Amino acid sequence: MLNRIIITVFFLTISREILSDNLRERPIENRNLYLPFLLFLEPYPTTPIALEKGKMSIDSGMALSNMIDNNNAGTDIAGYSKYKPIFWSNYADIFSDGQLTPNSYYLSEYLNYGRLEQQSHLKMDAEIERFHAKLSYGLFKNFEVGIEITALSYNTGILDGPITGYHRAVSIPYPLRDLYPNDQFGFSLTDNTKTLIKSKTGTSSGDSVLDSKWQLSSQDGWIPTFAWINSIKIPTGNTNFYMGTGKLDVASGISAKWNFYRFFKFLNVFGVAPTDPFNSRDVHIKPFAAASYTLGYSFTENFSAVTQVDVKGSPYHSGIRMINQPAILWSFGLNWKIFTSCALRANFTEDPITRTVPDISVQSSLLCMMN
Repeated sequence: MLNRIIITVFFLTISREILSDNLRERPIENRNLYLPFLLFLEPYPTTPIALEKGKMSIDSGMALSNMIDNNNAGTDIAGYSKYKPIFWSNYADIFSDGQLTPNSYYLSEYLNYGRLEQQSHLKMDAEIERFHAKLSYGLFKNFEVGIEITALSYNTGILDGPITGYHRAVSIPYPLRDLYPNDQFGFSLTDNTKTLIKSKTGTSSGDSVLDSKWQLSSQDGWIPTFAWINSIKIPTGNTNFYMGTGKLDVASGISAKWNFYRFFKFLNVFGVAPTDPFNSRDVHIKPFAAASYTLGYSFTENFSAVTQVDVKGSPYHSGIRMINQPAILWSFGLNWKIFTSCALRANFTEDPITRTVPDISVQSSLLCMMN
């Protein structure tokens, strides 16, 4: 039985393209909408097949995500943060001639609370809507360029209630959602001396992205369709709402695609070099890598289903361990050709094991090809 399975998989893998279609066969082109990561460039998983010379495509859509996290949740709820400045000031007067030094702060915490609060602090309770429109153009043979513009909306959250209700219904504990009331917004990041981010609700422009795709090969047996991808983030995001950093980021990577029988699969790997906007001694920004693997199946000439795993490194090196973690996303999606030249795509993403992913994300988009 095992031998039959191995032989079947082997012949499926070496089969030539069947029902291959650039509209229906796409990876899930989503990004991690975790708020601290949203500030930086993150290339999408994409197909390596470049547009033909002189042809264009337009991709537009919306994504919605909801998240709540706080690395100092217990101290926020217990009133710890509210009263500690009083003790800090008193101990400074007694032991440090009125100077608010770190030593007097640490002493006040040890004497009153028996421990130190984690100094760097991330607080999030938010829902995000992200709108995008991307125009791509086949500039030369096997060479494509594109520009994407985005808008972001930071909101209090229509999904708070349903997510909390779901966790209670299936008896999966979620202490943070029990601690904080629904329909609130908060996004702040501090190091041990100053506030780095303090955002508010609002809708404004996000960052734009310029990219290029150079298709280097087409599938030939085990050799995949292969392309080299380069991207640059243009800092058009509204920095007053912290919808961008106001700095350039760059990325480079590869995309590969295989077809076998009705299956198709993609592998995307990128390296990203973000620019540090914080000027902080405790929160630093570093280069990171991102990789994704996509497996899809074409049920008909117009309909396919895909599943995808993304592993994305963190751009942060800080005293907040949770934002230093890589992000692992598990996504499921559908591609449906509603017209000869247009496909409707929808997907949702879960956070299987890491905190650096929204509690839930959903996305839909319409991709159309034009001569």
